[in-house]
Amino acid sequence: MNVTVFFTYKMSLEEWDKLRIFERETLVYRKLAKNEDVSFKFVTYGNENDLSYQEKLKNIEIIPIYKYLNKPDNKTLQLLQSFIAPFKLKKVIGDTDIYKTNQMYGSWFPITLKLIRNKPLIVRTGFDLYSFGKKQNKKNTKLFFYFILTQIAILFSSLYFVTSKTDHDYLLKKYLWLNKKKLKIRPNWVSETSYENIENRVADKVLSVGRLEGQKNMKGLIKEFRDSDIVIDIVGDGSEREDLKKLANELNVNVNFLGLVKYDELLDLYKNYKYFVLYSDFEGHPKSLIEAMSRGCICFVKGNENTKEIIQHNFNGFIIDELQESVPSFLSNKLRIKEEISISKKAYEFSINNYSLEKTINIEKLDYEISTQK
Repeated sequence: MNVTVFFTYKMSLEEWDKLRIFERETLVYRKLAKNEDVSFKFVTYGNENDLSYQEKLKNIEIIPIYKYLNKPDNKTLQLLQSFIAPFKLKKVIGDTDIYKTNQMYGSWFPITLKLIRNKPLIVRTGFDLYSFGKKQNKKNTKLFFYFILTQIAILFSSLYFVTSKTDHDYLLKKYLWLNKKKLKIRPNWVSETSYENIENRVADKVLSVGRLEGQKNMKGLIKEFRDSDIVIDIVGDGSEREDLKKLANELNVNVNFLGLVKYDELLDLYKNYKYFVLYSDFEGHPKSLIEAMSRGCICFVKGNENTKEIIQHNFNGFIIDELQESVPSFLSNKLRIKEEISISKKAYEFSINNYSLEKTINIEKLDYEISTQK
């Protein structure tokens, strides 16, 4: 069975590497590709530089579209070219059993090929593009495009993946022609590990992981720790970095900006921290949260529909909105160590039991088989 995976619009293997997410984003496919029954092609928005990752990807075929097309300098022309690209590259991409998107944005490429070749299409989304756009106050023209694109993807997909029950229920209410049987919840995954005790972990620091952009609400996180002695270590980068540094200085908050960290190094980093904080106003199915839980961190999250699917307050973590005080104040009134250990273990067990990599791989292969039978 051959599966052709189409990258998110503008995304390449080189960019994944720069963002330190290459290992994680390719892991499921690399493990599946070891099985002779499944092979993959990656259609990326990269150039010849993407071919340098061939050795790491073994027998996964890399097809960078800008090896075959001249990339326009103008962003509008780049977008228009991406709609023409399926016709120009259909011979290069060749035959396949299944088309699959990595995200909704850019799905027009495989949708077009699906219509040309009449092959099964799996649409994978990490979050609903339209509802996220509304929360980010995107322009109405973009929202209309997101809505129409999602509706078209629903219409022509064989299977449609979302990462949370919240998104599942929202799509059923919002969109037409959505067959319940094709809509599947496929959450993010965590790699398996054994539980490691938290007693000797650093207790005067908290860890947060995320892009330094508005959605992640790092400004709110810093304000939460105003005039606190607790140090915040932030993994990630983005356009708000300098503004966040300035805000931390103004509010007397000790923040260490650790930048981007490779996936395997990040997994080890979680194990150094007793506490993890996710302050996003809205999320899809947050990878950093379930990864922190899988490493036994005691997690504090802003309450929203998606995080509440994962965190049960005062059981396997804490909902910040349900605390009677600020997070620093709560941490200063130390929990008894037995209570901390209990919450840490429950976080670990919940994450591993519900989001294991092995389970994800088995379901992924089964989904391929199901899609070819439709």
